[in-house]
Amino acid sequence: MRTLWILGLSALVMTGCKGETDGTVEETGVEGGDSAGADSGGGGDSAEPLDEDGDGVTADTDCDDQDAAIFPGADELCDERDNDCDGEIDEEAINPATFYADKDGDGYGADDEPLKACVQPEGYVTPAGDCDDEDARFYPNAEESDCEDPNDYNCDGSVGYDDADTDGFPACNDCNDKDGAINPDGLEVCDGADNDCDGLKDDGDDSLDVSTTTTAYQDADGDGYGDADFSLQRCATPPGYAVVSGDCDEANPAVNPGAAEICDGLDNDCDALADDADDSLDTSTASTFYADDDGDTFGDASDPLLACEAPTGAVADSQDCDDADAEINPDGVEICDGADNNCDGVTDTDAVDLSTWYDDADGDGYGDASAASESCEAPTGGVADATDCDDTNAAVNPGAKELCSDSLDNNCDGLTDDSSASDAKTYYADSDGDGEGDASVVIKACSRPTGAIGNKKDCDDTDADVFSTNTEVCDDKDNDCDGDIDGDAVDATSWFNDDDGDTFGDPGAETIACDQPSGTVTDDLDCDDVDETVNPDADEVCNGVDDDCDGSADTTADRAYDADGDGVYNCADSSVYSYNYDDSAFTGWTTTDLSGSGNAGSWKMSGGYLYESSNAANAVAVGPDMGEMESFTVTAEVYANGTATTGAINGCGLAFGYVDSSNYWLVRWLDPNDFYGGYTNGGRIDLYRCVSGACASLATDDGSRSLLRNKTWTDISVTVVGPDVTVTFDGVEVLDYEASTSPIGLNKPGVWSYDADSGCYFDNFVVTSP
Repeated sequence: MRTLWILGLSALVMTGCKGETDGTVEETGVEGGDSAGADSGGGGDSAEPLDEDGDGVTADTDCDDQDAAIFPGADELCDERDNDCDGEIDEEAINPATFYADKDGDGYGADDEPLKACVQPEGYVTPAGDCDDEDARFYPNAEESDCEDPNDYNCDGSVGYDDADTDGFPACNDCNDKDGAINPDGLEVCDGADNDCDGLKDDGDDSLDVSTTTTAYQDADGDGYGDADFSLQRCATPPGYAVVSGDCDEANPAVNPGAAEICDGLDNDCDALADDADDSLDTSTASTFYADDDGDTFGDASDPLLACEAPTGAVADSQDCDDADAEINPDGVEICDGADNNCDGVTDTDAVDLSTWYDDADGDGYGDASAASESCEAPTGGVADATDCDDTNAAVNPGAKELCSDSLDNNCDGLTDDSSASDAKTYYADSDGDGEGDASVVIKACSRPTGAIGNKKDCDDTDADVFSTNTEVCDDKDNDCDGDIDGDAVDATSWFNDDDGDTFGDPGAETIACDQPSGTVTDDLDCDDVDETVNPDADEVCNGVDDDCDGSADTTADRAYDADGDGVYNCADSSVYSYNYDDSAFTGWTTTDLSGSGNAGSWKMSGGYLYESSNAANAVAVGPDMGEMESFTVTAEVYANGTATTGAINGCGLAFGYVDSSNYWLVRWLDPNDFYGGYTNGGRIDLYRCVSGACASLATDDGSRSLLRNKTWTDISVTVVGPDVTVTFDGVEVLDYEASTSPIGLNKPGVWSYDADSGCYFDNFVVTSP
């Protein structure tokens, strides 16, 4: 066998020791003087060389004195450093890896060609075992599926058709032809082998004979004892499992059947008993307690007990000097009772209830505060009281009556002839200085004090604006003390009921008050206080009611009009305006010439209908101004009276959106031939628009239908909804046009005639609005 050594890196030829990073000689830190033998003092050659990394080799021979692992004589390692300072890196390292030549490139090397190196050479691999490194088909674990092939591809020493273990399965079908118990019919058991040749073994094979397994118990806390309620049957004990059960707490590794019972509140040894209840308790972990028979939390040192927890009637303390009396213990309060209450070994000394006694020289039962002493019992001539202000005068003490005439502080209250005098006069506080006193603030004094007065008429002594003779005003005060706040105030306001809540009040329901009563307002202009829609701010509508309280109903409503010009406005529920042409002259209508010739035509009413008789060109008759409406319908009945002899009727129409002779909308129908000789096929129909005198046809019917019949009344309807115009003849729609201007508006509606010469009769002219 040949063993080769190669260097992981090319050898480096060094002129001196190298540093860890750049190969240069480390500086010694000395400026000036010699580099290797300089001392730290900065001069001379007598100082010892430095060894900064403490590896026992000084800087003059150490090639890296900053790294204690690098020095001459160190073991060379595969770490890309010159460990032994011989100028070469990784040569003859003591920890090289072993690689094997892989000539056929199948990932396995030949056993007889090993190579040790720090870095894997090209053409070498780490796994060996290749039995034919000249042929890539031969390597460990290669497939042998052809029982007729005599080659040992998987390098296991047998060929496909051999049955070396005589188990009835040739090597090509047997995963281990050296063991007769291992073959495709084998029984998988716990032995670390793939017994049935299915590529799986032991616990990894579902066909495992569980009778060969061991029971493993879940050991979540890793203490070597598992939970009997959670077990597995396995060949090898899995991580987190143990072969011994009985653990009663899998969350605590200190609790298991092998643990010692200690004082920690747990059943450490899993015998169902914990701490003091377990006879196996390690008493070295227990505490000493003492009997506390009187229950004062202090124990008797003469009666100790060992336990984890304090037994009933025992405590950790042992300082009680009388365990039969709960009031006696180290925390007890020393009192005057003849006992050592606080167990300090002294009786009644420093008792908290020592009494203070005061000398009573005048014998009046009241003592002198300046002559005091303390003791449990009263001394001779001492009293408990210390309030005598003159212990030489038995007539002066806190129990005496104060008098106004002796200039003495008779009752020892620190005041002489004060309000406590039995003969003092009665006054009342006048805090606000309004000359009237507060009956609730009584002042007794020998003479009238400042800020007091002899009467008690003031009902608010904090406010100088409140007294019995004052004038009542609106300020939420009882200014005149008559018991009525703001009653009969001189500056009260008139309020009017607003029952309908429209913020306008009923002039006939007035209340005078300072504060606004609920449901009232200052306004009194409501003409109907039961209807919130009726008030001065309301819009007048056609309903027969004076909605805006201006004294008249409907006159200013949007749909009201004065058809006859007599100043009386009328409304209708659905018909905004209608005219039947039954009078001899049509009132409220005007005629206009649209052609500019000055001839407005001769319009007449006869037989209950209207017509133009003078053959005027482009003449219009319009009704009263009705304002603008976004939605409306203009309807009329039209009779075509064309004859062959007169050639009458060139055009008829309905006008709407009429502002003046230069601005209007018109639906017209005309054809100079249709009515001659009584033709009945109908004329062309146009929607016509004039703006500032410029007129244009916007939409036209094709004239193919028999819509307008000669000598026959036809119902014509023009409906406008916003910008949309729809025209019908006897209910049949002939035009539908959407205008670019919205809304179109109504203004003055009317009728139109063009060179008709009594050829167009109009009746039942109606304007409606939704």
